[in-house]
Amino acid sequence: VNDIVIWGSTFPPDISDETLDAARGRIRIHFIIGTDDEYLTVSQIEKESETLRMRGFDSRVFVYEGNHNITNEGLDYIASI
Repeated sequence: VNDIVIWGSTFPPDISDETLDAARGRIRIHFIIGTDDEYLTVSQIEKESETLRMRGFDSRVFVYEGNHNITNEGLDYIASI
């Protein structure tokens, strides 16, 4: 299994459904988002993650206190996967 980390962003919209479906069961998707991110809300990311789970993907959300910056908490999460 390979892990994809998406920090402060949504899943790339330019990835085709065919490509995404071919990766099902072989990738884990990790979203990392700050509670005060200037561009996205935690609920937006949680909804996107839930949509991916409903399509059969292992999708997780890690939320940290902060904005759109890279944090030690987020880096520690990445190191743990």
